[in-house]
Amino acid sequence: RSVAAAARMLSATVGLGSIDGPSVASGVASGVIVSPDGLILTVAHAIESFEGDVAVLLPDGRMTRARRLGYDAAVDTGMLRLVEPGPWPFVEPGNSTLLEVGAWCLAAGHSDGIVADRAAPVRLGRLRGVLRDGRFQRIGLVSDATLQPGDSGGPLVDLDGRLVGIGMSISTDRRDNFSVPIEVFKRRWDALVAGAVVPGESAEPTMDSDLREES
Repeated sequence: RSVAAAARMLSATVGLGSIDGPSVASGVASGVIVSPDGLILTVAHAIESFEGDVAVLLPDGRMTRARRLGYDAAVDTGMLRLVEPGPWPFVEPGNSTLLEVGAWCLAAGHSDGIVADRAAPVRLGRLRGVLRDGRFQRIGLVSDATLQPGDSGGPLVDLDGRLVGIGMSISTDRRDNFSVPIEVFKRRWDALVAGAVVPGESAEPTMDSDLREES
């Protein structure tokens, strides 16, 4: 199941960077395609500084462009759309409210930059923290699938290959890797697609008791 889920996830995982300059090669951020027409989910802190189109590295090594849509810095959610017409390979959004502590998960992203002839590295891990429905804040999922620089915006999927979160940041403890739950994106979906922008500073990740269920 993990091999099949990883293959599905990697087919839709992309690298993001600036159109001008070497930013893509240095691994600015990652993203994941979630629709056949090329809608990409990522984190706000990866795209809020971009002006105009964003360079996108596709899984097959080709480079293309995406247009920045909306973002919400308070909950670190962002969207782009590929300029070229589809259909594109994509990962289907799942349901993060059904997750349990201890569930297996997979994460991917362009760790430490773009490396020639290397797919986005995949990490297998387990959920260490789950934020329940009705309490959605910025930090919602915690896993031990370790994130590295460049992984921000990459997918977190369950063993059925469904997208349950978007990689965001890491604690000082490498076992605590924070992802934005897909439900946070769903609640802002229409506004982000329409290009709504909510600037500002994001709260730092915390491991408060309301965000953690010990297994």
